[in-house]
Amino acid sequence: MKWKLMHLILLMSSFMILTACANQNNQQEALDLEPMDTTPTEIDYTENEENNLNFTSFDLEVDYVDRLSYEVEYDLNRNLASIEDLDNQKFTDSEAFNQLSTNFHKFSFDENTPEDEVIDEVIQTFELNPTYKEFELDIEFIDGTTKEYED
Repeated sequence: MKWKLMHLILLMSSFMILTACANQNNQQEALDLEPMDTTPTEIDYTENEENNLNFTSFDLEVDYVDRLSYEVEYDLNRNLASIEDLDNQKFTDSEAFNQLSTNFHKFSFDENTPEDEVIDEVIQTFELNPTYKEFELDIEFIDGTTKEYED
C-alpha cells in the first residue's frame, strides 16, 4: 500500500513539473512573438478588375416593408465597396467587392437603357424581391454621365 501511494505521489509530482515547464515555455514563446501590424490597408479595386465595368459609381437602396432594406455602395474612385443585405449583414472591402463584381459583370445596361429595364435587371441580378416599397439607384457611368433611377 505504501508503495502504491508513493508511486502515485511521484507520478503526480512529475505531471505537475512537466505542466509548469510547458506553461513557462508557452509564455516565453508568446513573449518572443512580434506584434502584428494592425494598420488598415487600402484596397485597390482596379487591380481586381478582370473586365472593365461601364460605371465608376453604383449606389443602390431598395426598401421593403417592416424597415427591411438592401443597400449597395460601390465607388471605384474612393476604393469603396459595401453591402448591407436584408438580414442586416454588412460586407465591406474585398468581401463586398468580390460579391458585387460577380453581379456587376452580369449587367448589360448602359446610360441609354430605359429606366424600367435597368431597375428590372438590377432586381433580377441581385435576386431581390420585386415587391419593394421604394427603389433608388444612382450610377455614374465611365463617361461621366450620372443617372438616377427611382421607383
